[in-house]
Amino acid sequence: MTPSSITAQLLRPRAAGLPTLLLAALLPTVAAWLYFVHWAEAPFVRTLYSGSKVVQFAIPVAWLLIMHQTEYWVRRPRVSGVGSALAFGLAAGLAIIVAYAAWLRNVAALGDFPELIYARLTALGLATPARYIGMALFLSVIHAFLEEYYWRWFFCAHVKWHASRWWAIMMSSVAFTAHHVIVVACFLPPGSWLLTAAFSLPVLAGGMFWAWHYTRHNSLVAVWLSHMLIDVAIMTVGYTAVWG
Repeated sequence: MTPSSITAQLLRPRAAGLPTLLLAALLPTVAAWLYFVHWAEAPFVRTLYSGSKVVQFAIPVAWLLIMHQTEYWVRRPRVSGVGSALAFGLAAGLAIIVAYAAWLRNVAALGDFPELIYARLTALGLATPARYIGMALFLSVIHAFLEEYYWRWFFCAHVKWHASRWWAIMMSSVAFTAHHVIVVACFLPPGSWLLTAAFSLPVLAGGMFWAWHYTRHNSLVAVWLSHMLIDVAIMTVGYTAVWG
């Protein structure tokens, strides 16, 4: 084996192992259950939420450092497919706002929606318009990027090393949706399983689109901007429900 071939092997990106991917798939859902359900009223819930997010988003970084995949850090951002990703995000975001304004706000089964949101915001110390807007900006911009980096750049791309492209798209989208199911259920009346499923299906569809788009265009920027538009729409609905 020549020195050049050894160097090529050392620099070749290596997929995260199955135990790492299993941990990455399950951690967000377990954490969401802990801070939204099991310890939702605990005084340390904000610390639990923040700590779980730090651990979650540190997993890909730890993998990079352990595997010495330094070439990932110097790649220039790709903007391929930004137009189609933005179109999807804009269409879905407008659909969310219009659906709530024209229909969902008047559905009797969702009558407690504003109170449930306000209760969650109070538990997190965010029950003022200014604090809500700050949280909304963080979730829509920074957290949306971190989710795309976690679910599409890391999880989906590395599952693709072990399975086919479509298996990677489906598995990453199901794992992405799982913890959102818990979040959705917490903002609906208890026992609203059909509503929870109905509101979780668009999350699954969005995850599948972003995973498909990323595997096609290899652009984290594109899926991030698309995700950001949809999160802005969701945060707008939340603000309108409580203070609008």
